[in-house]
Amino acid sequence: MPKNQHKNEIKIRWIWGGVGVLLLIGVSFLVLYTYVKQGTMLPLGLFALIGGLLYKSYQVNRDFWLSFTLVVVSLLFSLLGLIPSAKEFEVSIIEGASKVPLYFIFIYSLFTVVFNYDKLLPRLHEGITFLQSLALLYLLIEVDLFTSRNMGVWLLLLLAVAFFIYASYHAFTQKKHSKNSRFILSIWSTIVYAFFAVLYLLDFIFVRITFSDHLTWNGVLILIQYFLLGVSLLYILHNFFMIISFFPGRGSFFNKIYFQEIREAKQQHISRYDTNQQSLDISVLSLLFAVVLFGFNYVFKLVQPELVIWMLFFSFPLILNTYLNLKNKIIESMFFR
Repeated sequence: MPKNQHKNEIKIRWIWGGVGVLLLIGVSFLVLYTYVKQGTMLPLGLFALIGGLLYKSYQVNRDFWLSFTLVVVSLLFSLLGLIPSAKEFEVSIIEGASKVPLYFIFIYSLFTVVFNYDKLLPRLHEGITFLQSLALLYLLIEVDLFTSRNMGVWLLLLLAVAFFIYASYHAFTQKKHSKNSRFILSIWSTIVYAFFAVLYLLDFIFVRITFSDHLTWNGVLILIQYFLLGVSLLYILHNFFMIISFFPGRGSFFNKIYFQEIREAKQQHISRYDTNQQSLDISVLSLLFAVVLFGFNYVFKLVQPELVIWMLFFSFPLILNTYLNLKNKIIESMFFR
């Protein structure tokens, strides 16, 4: 690259960075002013959510300037929330400013998913599906649905139990996967993840941190819940896109184009599911870890079921990596002395 061109790129980045920082400071000041004017506490949960979202999106982008550009562009679009309504100007601006962070979260998540759709396509294997099915079963026990006398509820319970058995069968046996089994397990995984996402989003809408919660254990747990939601938001949105892909659009209402799109969506689910068999020791480890974690929380009621489920999803990969590293070291010490 020519020296002058390199200098120009650096200069452009500095200018763009300066514009972005000024915009960020301006929006932050506006949002802070809004909450001071309304006499309400700062939404710490909202900031924790944005922090989790930015953390995960940078991991996905792996490019500081791309992440920064998406932040700036999303902030610009978020300012649409400031468009005055028919109300008094100051009241309209204050109400609009309180919505700017929500606009930013949605727009930034959408842009990041669009730019990184293939990167966000999670590779699935039978261990993940088994853990998700086990988590769903735990949640159904926690909310006491098994005591319901409603026939519709029992049909859903039977469906959940049937898929749990199917996922367990593949996790604990060496049965080779067919295209149908990979598709079924992938679809089931997407539905379960979307279900947990809806519950989490409902918590986001209805759960708020008050001033008295800020320095309490309950406040810390809620902040963790918001942060985990921010980390998960990109995958949640991606999963919803994968579900929506099975519904017909305006130009493809059960015609040739629609069935072609269905075949492509099905192939996407099949291709993302790992054909390798999970070893029995890993399946046993995942079962023991989940049962201990869920059982401990069921008995002592330390945190909400939804939070302990997301804790499982984020902590088990770390446990698994630790176990595999330890296992490899033991094997090396036994055979390569």
